[in-house]
Amino acid sequence: LTVKENVQVGLDITNSYNEKLVLDAIEKVGLKGYEKRYPHQLSGGEQQRVAIARSLVKDSKLILADEPTGNLDARTTKQILDLLKEVSKDRLVVIVSHNLGDADLYADRIIELHEGKINSDKEKDHSYNNQYKVIDNKAYLPHYFDMNEDETNDLLENIKSNKVKEVV
Repeated sequence: LTVKENVQVGLDITNSYNEKLVLDAIEKVGLKGYEKRYPHQLSGGEQQRVAIARSLVKDSKLILADEPTGNLDARTTKQILDLLKEVSKDRLVVIVSHNLGDADLYADRIIELHEGKINSDKEKDHSYNNQYKVIDNKAYLPHYFDMNEDETNDLLENIKSNKVKEVV
């Protein structure tokens, strides 16, 4: 199926095809102009965005997204996470991710799992100020975060003192 046909599948199930809705969803995920392309003509990230567009047109009350930005560059990651955050205003969006930086930036609630067990379950502190976080000797940064000079120096000091052994 083409990109347009793939997105349309979500509406075909409910017999409520609406071309404008399909084209709007394709545009929202940044694939306008790709409507006639086939999966083999798309990158992995573009294929993921088609799946997100398909979920948007269905107008489901719940969206489950397993690593929705796993194959995307920083700019597209921000675009998709901004879109999912906007969608979350009127439906539940659950994202599974290894990226704690993006979770801190976008999530209202973060549930951390380790070997199938809940490690922590916390409501998002809405006063989060985009600084990097250090957890278990790892510094977590959002994809598109630009650090100022003081934050860069602080991170470098944490690396020198072995408080940070890995930057994620």
